[in-house]
Amino acid sequence: MRSRVISLVTLLLAAVMLLGILASCGGAVSPDPGKEKATSAAGDRETGKETDTRQTVDTETDPVPESGLPQSYNWKNSEIKFLCWNRPDWNLVRTPHDIVAHEEIGELVNDAVYQRNMEISERYSVNISMELQHQNDVPRTLENQVASGGHEYDVVYPRLYEAAKLITGGNFLNLYDTPYIDLSRSCWDQNCVEELTICDALYFCASDMNVNDKDATAALAFNKKEREARNLANFYELVENGDWTIDALIENAEIAYDDLDSDGRMGESDFFGFVGGNDVMISFFLGSGARIVTKTDPETYDLVIGQDDRDVDVVANIMQVMDNTKTWFYNHHTAGTNDVQYCKLFTDGHGLFFWMRLDEVTNMRASETEFGILPTPKFEEFQDNYYSLVSPHICGILSLPATLDGEALERVSMVVEAMSEQSTDNLQVAYVQQSLMSKYSRDEESASSIRKVLANRVFDPGFLYDFGPLRDQITTLGQTKIALTTLLATYEDSTRIKIEEFLEAVQELQG
Repeated sequence: MRSRVISLVTLLLAAVMLLGILASCGGAVSPDPGKEKATSAAGDRETGKETDTRQTVDTETDPVPESGLPQSYNWKNSEIKFLCWNRPDWNLVRTPHDIVAHEEIGELVNDAVYQRNMEISERYSVNISMELQHQNDVPRTLENQVASGGHEYDVVYPRLYEAAKLITGGNFLNLYDTPYIDLSRSCWDQNCVEELTICDALYFCASDMNVNDKDATAALAFNKKEREARNLANFYELVENGDWTIDALIENAEIAYDDLDSDGRMGESDFFGFVGGNDVMISFFLGSGARIVTKTDPETYDLVIGQDDRDVDVVANIMQVMDNTKTWFYNHHTAGTNDVQYCKLFTDGHGLFFWMRLDEVTNMRASETEFGILPTPKFEEFQDNYYSLVSPHICGILSLPATLDGEALERVSMVVEAMSEQSTDNLQVAYVQQSLMSKYSRDEESASSIRKVLANRVFDPGFLYDFGPLRDQITTLGQTKIALTTLLATYEDSTRIKIEEFLEAVQELQG
């Protein structure tokens, strides 16, 4: 076994440098299940005053609950088995790499996972293992285990895209009904806890023990060399001042694009102002602070898109991007190229801005292009925060099978909480540090952007859950050009019915 250990000094320095990038388990918010955050998507409309965007998580003055975990426990080398979704035909970075590491290889995330698991295994005398199954097989495997009363898998990561049906089928344990998991601690993503808790139940949650769900978070990259060559705005300063908006992106993209071969049309040999796809629509919509579905009280989800005229204005603003496929915006869905091809267009130096999920950073680090990372732009300057979409297409978050009970539940919840707690100042620091590295340099200025991207992630039930075709119709608005009002007139009633059916199923599960 190779033993190239991450230097403790390196991690300590990284933790100091990145203080505030990620909230630690020592700075938790203690939410009531279903309590809505007192934040405004539009900021203070009357005064135009912007909330400090560096204040990324609501805070309270109550003391943070201490961990209720025992310092050690002898589970007699019991196995904790994880089942995770996978797509073998997708790039390797989307294969779960945050649960198990078999040896240290001198790579920050891998070695942090290895060290965490070694510590937890020794502390509790358990063996942590993982099995990968195709994304289509994981739901069937879970359903079969629950139907038979089996216990083969202790922790399950289905893809979020299929999650709603698994909830209503009674396949998950309510995470509030566990002896050791404490969802008020910030090693559990408090945005996820708050948005997805309904009827005093939460069936899966994003945890610091994972980075694959962070990889599924939307952000933008920009070409640093081309920004300087074209004497464009300092994008980092725009972000820090709260001025990084869709309009700012449009302004700079319009200046930057260039028909390099002078053939009168934009092609892949030219330079685009913005390289993206249909996902830009839903990403920028949620990035504006708008929502499809939100919680109106602890037991109710409501379809809210289009109820405020601001939503129409937001879509119109985004359409100013989507309508420019003949000039500065390269839409890979319109062009008929896949994720790998349009990412290569940016890394080969043919674009100023690039819409991405953070998993693309891993692929881009080896490229010749020096890039920086930016959050999803705001709709307007006085918006309270930058918000980041979490993609249900490439994301799975932690859940426990409904059959987990007794001593097994005690063991698994103890280990899961310990892995989450241990990962905050270890794995999460390593993940951000690794994201800042490129082939030639370390882009430390992107650290603040990554903090904003990860601290205000959006878990909109209307986008994550299957409440009918509305979510996909919104995503493709940039191509279909359907008016938002027309879309809602077509799908509003059926979506509300789906939401009501979902709530009734959850209420029945909770008795």
